[in-house]
Amino acid sequence: MDLKVTHDGMTSAGQVAPPYPTGGPLTIDGSTFGFVVTGPETRKLAIETSLPEFFPAEWFSNVRTARFGAALPNGWSGDKARVIVTMPGIVLVDEEVPTDGGTVTWNLDAEELNQLANNFDYEQGIADTIEVTFYAKGTLNGRPAQAVGTMVTHDARVPTTPKFVTTLAELPQLSDFITNKTDQFLVDMDYVIGGHPFKGQGTMDPDNGAHVNFDNSGNQWPEGTTVTDFPPIYAVADGYVNNINTWEPVGKNYMHTRWLVFAQKDGSAVRFLMSIEPSTNPGDTSFYEPFIVVKEGQSVRKGDVLAYMYLEPNYDYPGPHIHFSVAPEQEEQQAPAIFTDEIVQAFHERWGIYVFDLKTGPPDENDTGMPPCMGYKLAANENPFAANASECLK
Repeated sequence: MDLKVTHDGMTSAGQVAPPYPTGGPLTIDGSTFGFVVTGPETRKLAIETSLPEFFPAEWFSNVRTARFGAALPNGWSGDKARVIVTMPGIVLVDEEVPTDGGTVTWNLDAEELNQLANNFDYEQGIADTIEVTFYAKGTLNGRPAQAVGTMVTHDARVPTTPKFVTTLAELPQLSDFITNKTDQFLVDMDYVIGGHPFKGQGTMDPDNGAHVNFDNSGNQWPEGTTVTDFPPIYAVADGYVNNINTWEPVGKNYMHTRWLVFAQKDGSAVRFLMSIEPSTNPGDTSFYEPFIVVKEGQSVRKGDVLAYMYLEPNYDYPGPHIHFSVAPEQEEQQAPAIFTDEIVQAFHERWGIYVFDLKTGPPDENDTGMPPCMGYKLAANENPFAANASECLK
């Protein structure tokens, strides 16, 4: 952003008279500055620093350098990143830095920063507040991606991430999701190769859960793929995990499941149910355990990774999928109509052959696809928001 500043207002001495003083922001070139805009798909970078390695007494003597670094996501491809370093009111650094072995690193030299801003302390140790931001743009598993992280330090104070804990009483009412939809889908939409909404009792082929389907027929995830390189599965809202099953039969195959309590209804827990079905039999009851990131009882933030979707090498679409729904305690599974219109539309565009409400056989020219929704032809007990049937619940 290019910015020019003109001061034509008041000062402690009164109104400024023409010619008005002009200038720019306190940045490297005195006229431009950069900032980072993130979205729901932006990956988070966890920045670490060497500053905690020093004893408190060292802070106010000879500490003039420090290291800041962050690991890029597994599967990341890209050889450059950007670092932006500021102190209150002043941009000290805004430059490209190379990525080395999957990490981004920047080394702070306090004396060098003092030459850029002479009020940056260094002779008696690093005592100023600074904000370090890393921004990387590249590809992740072959798809365009961006990642960003920020850390603020103040002399000897280095932030630690507080442990997030929530309880049922702190969670929103299920009815809040009628107007306050979540903008976090359970998987990255780029990985979705097919799917359908919750198909209610009024459909040709009822299914008490929506589906997202995956495809590994092109062997994008070959044998030996690292667990964290498989598609991540996210928490769709803040909440806590109250049930995990690591090995459950489904026909001749086995799946794993988890329930995320994300809301309440009349004081009872409302769960977001996920049955993760790779459509395979690994032959080992502990096989899926490395793919599960969370534990029962653990509180999670919206966007936290709960698990990874194992996909068997060369396995044909349309087998592997995730079955998902919402279910208040003591009630049946219901349509997961908790997502923004933008997510519902993007999901609908990826339904593929499952857009048609058919019992068997391929669609013909007279068949009409289901509209964008998360619940189609629902009976009253399948509607999470009201005790009435719904043709198309978004």
